[in-house]
Amino acid sequence: MAKEAIEARYQMKDENGNAVTDEDGKVLWDAIAVDYDFGSTLDDAIALCGEEAVHSQYKANSRVALQAIIRAKKKAGLDNTAIQAIVAAWKPGMVIEKTQIDPAVAIQNAFSTWSDEKKAKFLAKLGIAA
Repeated sequence: MAKEAIEARYQMKDENGNAVTDEDGKVLWDAIAVDYDFGSTLDDAIALCGEEAVHSQYKANSRVALQAIIRAKKKAGLDNTAIQAIVAAWKPGMVIEKTQIDPAVAIQNAFSTWSDEKKAKFLAKLGIAA
């Protein structure tokens, strides 16, 4: 097993929690690096952290990856049945083919979340009476 360097970047803050900026107004960032041994194999990871912890992390990260796929497919206009078929064939670590977003579907999805006032302004821009 070998340690690897892990770097974390963070935005610099003053004592009041405000972003620190340079003379040009750009936010300043700093970084810290530490060494950590994750293990080289699944068996190493289990030996270091325990089976429950390794499975918990696997499941949590897989859930986040799957949620991203679901959101992307829904945004692209796919229905729940089509999304379920994609999910059924998915395995953690797989890269899913990108789905082209239908612009009409994107507008419909956005439109459905707008207030009546915003909808009316949008329709007016298109020359359509609300």
